[in-house]
Amino acid sequence: MSETHPSVSVIVPVYNGERTIGSCIRSLLELDYPSSKLEIIIVDNNSKDGTARILREFPVVSMLEDLIQSSYAARNAGIGRAGGKVLAFTDSDCIVDKEWIAKAVDRMGDPRVGCVAGRIEGYSPSNYIEEYLIKTGCLTQGSTMFLPYAQTANAVYRREVFDVIGRFEEHWKSGGDADLTWRMQLHSAYKFVQCDDALVYHVHRSTLKGFFRQRMTWGNGEVLMHKKYKGHLKTSKGDVAKEIMKDYKDLVRLVAKGLPSMAYRGLVSRGREPLDDRQLTMVAAVGRRLGRIRGSLQEREFYI
Repeated sequence: MSETHPSVSVIVPVYNGERTIGSCIRSLLELDYPSSKLEIIIVDNNSKDGTARILREFPVVSMLEDLIQSSYAARNAGIGRAGGKVLAFTDSDCIVDKEWIAKAVDRMGDPRVGCVAGRIEGYSPSNYIEEYLIKTGCLTQGSTMFLPYAQTANAVYRREVFDVIGRFEEHWKSGGDADLTWRMQLHSAYKFVQCDDALVYHVHRSTLKGFFRQRMTWGNGEVLMHKKYKGHLKTSKGDVAKEIMKDYKDLVRLVAKGLPSMAYRGLVSRGREPLDDRQLTMVAAVGRRLGRIRGSLQEREFYI
């Protein structure tokens, strides 16, 4: 951008985030960027825990989005309130590096760049589930079945992008970050770039229930993306139908190998023994497929 330090609005949606939102905000307040050019907007998506109380403890802009239960609706509310020339997004379970904004904004010196996707790394793990997610590269920015995109744990956009393509799909539960970046690349002249120096740390799911639910949500989002972009979605192995069949064959093999030991864990050790990587991979695969099935029924779109 023409300015060395353009005004930046950081937008963070939060729902029942009392465990992590304080650490997230503290890291944002320590950003190495002129405070006069930075605003931090936290959008509470109708939390039921102590999130609202924690937000009152910090010098940030606090908003409430209680009409639509979706992180994308919360982000859209933040966009409407934001005054920055650059809109940066992260999540309530993230901790940002001090140079996050400065490094991302530096890539916008090229006026053709509309979106910068920064690097996402797992935060210090507290148990075997978080260790597994770090080991397997959970939330790593990388290649997709169509175009690259910026995950909203670390996405920085030029404000004008939203003027051209609109905001997030506010009713979606997952996939809205990919949809936004894909729309920018398909329907505007703006470019997408990645910047590994713009770093954000993500606190991964730490419970089996949270891990499984996250995968179900992702599966649901895959249906939404397939419905909207099925004319574009191809894989290195062929078309989507063939890839689905391959996925299910892999799933059957995973279940056949992992189910006996899972049963032992439940019946004999009563859940005291941690799952191994193969079992966690099975849990993730089953969660995604159940999410796809649910999404297919809701959207009347066959993508299971």
